Amino acid sequence: MRSDDGLTWQPQRTKSNKNAGRWRKMYKNQFYYFFGGNGRNDEQAYKEAQAAWQALKKEIDGADLHERKLMDKALNWIVEQYVAAHPELEEIQAA
Repeated sequence: MRSDDGLTWQPQRTKSNKNAGRWRKMYKNQFYYFFGGNGRNDEQAYKEAQAAWQALKKEIDGADLHERKLMDKALNWIVEQYVAAHPELEEIQAA
Protein backbone atom coordinates (compact mmCIF):
# COMPACT_ATOMS: atom_id res chain seq x y z
CA MET A 1 0.00 0.00 0.00
CA ARG A 2 2.74 2.50 0.91
CA SER A 3 5.76 1.13 -0.92
CA ASP A 4 5.49 3.47 -3.93
CA ASP A 5 6.28 6.67 -2.01
CA GLY A 6 9.21 5.28 -0.06
CA LEU A 7 8.18 6.43 3.42
CA THR A 8 9.01 3.85 6.07
CA TRP A 9 7.46 3.58 9.50
CA GLN A 10 9.99 3.73 12.32
CA PRO A 11 8.54 2.63 15.65
CA GLN A 12 9.84 4.20 18.85
CA ARG A 13 8.20 2.16 21.53
CA THR A 14 7.98 3.78 24.92
CA LYS A 15 6.36 2.58 28.13
CA SER A 16 3.81 5.39 28.02
CA ASN A 17 2.92 5.24 24.31
CA LYS A 18 3.16 1.99 22.38
CA ASN A 19 2.14 3.79 19.15
CA ALA A 20 4.97 6.35 19.28
CA GLY A 21 6.98 6.53 16.10
CA ARG A 22 7.66 8.53 12.99
CA TRP A 23 7.86 8.29 9.23
CA ARG A 24 11.32 8.13 7.75
CA LYS A 25 12.75 8.66 4.26
CA MET A 26 16.31 8.13 3.04
CA TYR A 27 17.26 10.33 0.11
CA LYS A 28 20.74 11.00 -1.23
CA ASN A 29 22.31 9.14 1.71
CA GLN A 30 20.54 11.23 4.34
CA PHE A 31 17.57 10.39 6.57
CA TYR A 32 14.57 12.70 6.91
CA TYR A 33 11.94 12.22 9.61
CA PHE A 34 8.27 13.20 9.75
CA PHE A 35 5.65 13.28 12.50
CA GLY A 36 3.97 9.92 13.08
CA GLY A 37 0.75 11.12 14.68
CA ASN A 38 -1.08 8.37 16.56
CA GLY A 39 0.88 5.53 15.01
CA ARG A 40 1.39 3.62 11.81
CA ASN A 41 -2.33 3.46 11.02
CA ASP A 42 -2.95 7.21 11.43
CA GLU A 43 -3.87 8.00 7.81
CA GLN A 44 -4.01 11.76 8.37
CA ALA A 45 -0.49 11.85 9.83
CA TYR A 46 0.70 9.65 6.97
CA LYS A 47 -0.78 11.99 4.35
CA GLU A 48 0.81 14.98 6.09
CA ALA A 49 4.19 13.22 6.21
CA GLN A 50 3.87 12.35 2.53
CA ALA A 51 3.05 15.96 1.61
CA ALA A 52 5.90 17.26 3.77
CA TRP A 53 8.30 14.86 2.07
CA GLN A 54 7.22 15.92 -1.43
CA ALA A 55 7.72 19.61 -0.52
CA LEU A 56 11.12 18.92 1.05
CA LYS A 57 12.22 16.83 -1.94
CA LYS A 58 11.42 19.72 -4.28
CA GLU A 59 13.55 22.02 -2.11
CA ILE A 60 16.45 19.57 -2.05
CA ASP A 61 16.33 18.93 -5.79
CA GLY A 62 15.97 22.63 -6.55
CA ALA A 63 18.98 23.47 -4.41
CA ASP A 64 20.97 20.75 -6.17
CA LEU A 65 20.01 22.10 -9.60
CA HIS A 66 20.90 25.66 -8.56
CA GLU A 67 24.26 24.47 -7.21
CA ARG A 68 25.00 22.57 -10.44
CA LYS A 69 24.20 25.66 -12.52
CA LEU A 70 26.51 27.78 -10.38
CA MET A 71 29.30 25.21 -10.65
CA ASP A 72 28.88 25.01 -14.45
CA LYS A 73 29.00 28.79 -14.69
CA ALA A 74 32.14 28.92 -12.55
CA LEU A 75 33.81 26.16 -14.57
CA ASN A 76 33.01 27.92 -17.86
CA TRP A 77 34.48 31.16 -16.47
CA ILE A 78 37.66 29.33 -15.42
CA VAL A 79 38.02 27.76 -18.87
CA GLU A 80 37.45 31.13 -20.56
CA GLN A 81 40.10 32.76 -18.34
CA TYR A 82 42.57 29.97 -19.03
CA VAL A 83 42.03 30.13 -22.79
CA ALA A 84 42.34 33.94 -22.74
CA ALA A 85 45.65 33.63 -20.90
CA HIS A 86 46.93 30.97 -23.33
CA PRO A 87 46.17 32.15 -26.90
CA GLU A 88 48.34 29.35 -28.29
CA LEU A 89 45.51 26.94 -27.45
CA GLU A 90 43.26 28.64 -30.01
CA GLU A 91 45.97 28.22 -32.65
CA ILE A 92 46.15 24.50 -31.89
CA GLN A 93 42.36 24.13 -32.17
CA ALA A 94 42.31 26.00 -35.51
CA ALA A 95 44.88 23.66 -37.05
